[in-house]
Amino acid sequence: IRSLILDPMNQQTGNLILNPEDPFGKYIPSDENDIHEILSGSVYQDNWDKFMNNEDDDEDSDNERMNNGDVSNQFFCPLVMYSDSTNIDRFSHFKAHPVMVALACHSIHVHRQFHGWHPIGFIPDPYHGLSKNDRKLLRSKNGGIGYKERNLHSMLDVILKELKDIQERGGIFFEELTLGGVTKQNVMVKVPLHMVIGDCEGNDHLAAKGKFATRISCACTCPKNESDNPFCKCKYQDKTKIIRANEISDEKEALDALKKLG
Repeated sequence: IRSLILDPMNQQTGNLILNPEDPFGKYIPSDENDIHEILSGSVYQDNWDKFMNNEDDDEDSDNERMNNGDVSNQFFCPLVMYSDSTNIDRFSHFKAHPVMVALACHSIHVHRQFHGWHPIGFIPDPYHGLSKNDRKLLRSKNGGIGYKERNLHSMLDVILKELKDIQERGGIFFEELTLGGVTKQNVMVKVPLHMVIGDCEGNDHLAAKGKFATRISCACTCPKNESDNPFCKCKYQDKTKIIRANEISDEKEALDALKKLG
């Protein structure tokens, strides 16, 4: 993340989406041409108010000790995460599965370039070379259906641990940082996760949506058997029901509640 912020190619004019009046301040969309930039959305605007007003900071965090709530000495820079596997040999026997991050404060032009994304880890393939019988045996030893998703999240726990630690520290500290021609000392850059992008298969695994899922998407109530019906009316899933299911302390009851939601 630090290297993405300091990369000279990403620091070039036009590659940063900043407030021209205050590069370290809140970005305010100027016109309808900004609609394709991530920071033009309401999620960024709302989260800036939330994070930069220190609503979630602990009293003992690095951010609280250093800045005492002074947002002029901070920079809000949300992250975009992407995870997908790709074949790396001619016969598709070997795959690389990186977990990539980009900065929301970079322009769409940067997000289309290789230097706009950096890997924070790679997910190994523990099933490579296993026969069909070996895979069945592995599934039976790991709790049956959903074992791949559980293994994936165990690996993500390791990859994302440092990112979690950064959040708990209040961000990434820079002794000196230059943005838009303005240089400041002792800057704390806050890097919350803004969104995760990917294809349907990859996001199904990230959301632990296994074969037991009853709906096409976790966002609505449209069932699988209506996937060929263009007139099926979707009803958005109630977020509060998902939150309540996740708050159930008993693991079996929590899983049953989530399965009912699809």
